[in-house]
Amino acid sequence: MQKVTDVIAVISTSLCRFCALLLITWVAPTWAQQETSNAEVQLRDPTRPLSYIEGAGANKPSGWRLDSVLISSQRKQAVINGKSVSEDSWIRGAQVKRIQANKVVILVKGEERVLRLRSGIRKTKVEG
Repeated sequence: MQKVTDVIAVISTSLCRFCALLLITWVAPTWAQQETSNAEVQLRDPTRPLSYIEGAGANKPSGWRLDSVLISSQRKQAVINGKSVSEDSWIRGAQVKRIQANKVVILVKGEERVLRLRSGIRKTKVEG
């Protein structure tokens, strides 16, 4: 009789351990996924400016982007919205008035706008 009781105790203990292991392997990933989801909701996009407000009109792009500037002794060129322009040329209804080392002045519907190179863009002096 003692042997039967010992066998039942061993089986019972093993079954409990198996169930506990099964429960842990099933529940733990669910908890981890839930924690990750909550963390993602609370984190802000590190590439956005600190003052950025999602959906705010003030942070919408103006439609003008100065990509690069090339100034040599022979010419002044700029790339605006991916298009190469020079002084007095036109792009999307705007006239390019001045091209300087770090900015370009355009005239849009009679109003001057200054396009500046984004920070982090390297300036290199070009000979010629």
